[in-house]
Amino acid sequence: MLTREGQIRVKSRLTCRRAREVSGIRPRIVLRLTGRLILLVTLSLVVGVIHSVQAQTATLRGTVSVNGANGVGERLPLVSLKLSAATLSRIPLSTVTDDSGEYKFTDLDAGLYTLDVSLRGFQPHTKNITVLAGTAMVEVIHLDLEGVSGEVTILPDARA
Repeated sequence: MLTREGQIRVKSRLTCRRAREVSGIRPRIVLRLTGRLILLVTLSLVVGVIHSVQAQTATLRGTVSVNGANGVGERLPLVSLKLSAATLSRIPLSTVTDDSGEYKFTDLDAGLYTLDVSLRGFQPHTKNITVLAGTAMVEVIHLDLEGVSGEVTILPDARA
């Protein structure tokens, strides 16, 4: 005489045997293949999400220069740049040009920005920029020298 628990065990063994006979594949192999399939689908979705996030951000890069004495643009190192989004909820980003006068802002969200460029001895420069998702934008900035002003006082020669 089988107990209720024993009947359930016998039924589950029969069910596994029937499943094996019908499919021709052992249940462990089926579970292993199913697990691998789920892992593959999950990895594909993660890669897709990462790719779409990267495609939604943008990069802004460029150079800052001034006209030299010979009329050729000279790139300026150590120029301060501040990039502010039109929405006040975002923190402004700052950078400084490198020795080659180049700058770069990465991982920018799409939207309207204001770029403020400054260097002592040069007129400040402000430019509005519309950043589009998934783009690599280039902005070349040209600074002008600040006007030089001063006062000269001429005194009479005391030897005369």
